[in-house]
Amino acid sequence: IASSDELYYRVYAYDGLAYVGALRGDASAFDHWTGQSDEAGWESGPRAAKAEILCFRGIGCRSLGRTDDAIAWLERAVAFADAHGFSRVLFRAESALGELTGPDPVPADVYNPAPTEVSHGLRAMRDAAAGVGG
Repeated sequence: IASSDELYYRVYAYDGLAYVGALRGDASAFDHWTGQSDEAGWESGPRAAKAEILCFRGIGCRSLGRTDDAIAWLERAVAFADAHGFSRVLFRAESALGELTGPDPVPADVYNPAPTEVSHGLRAMRDAAAGVGG
């Protein structure tokens, strides 16, 4: 990550690592990588990156059971994506926010924001690294 001269790529890499940490339930990894992204100045980067980071920070917080933080990030994501015309991010953030604030919120311990193919891929990579399966 540090070898890239492009802030845009570093910010995306840091945020991606934070998101993976959240999906794994690793709050310290999530906090570490979001801190790196914050230090890199993601908020002053390209609008498209900002919209996605706002959304994925919210989803990451949700995965870690940080409901109040998740709602705050997702509300920011909805407002920003709506104001700047990022429809895909807007729909995703609205959906995630609805799962938190709707009439039947999804409990944090059963929530998995990753598409099935992503969660299966992460599991396969983790198993391969651990020498499990075959």
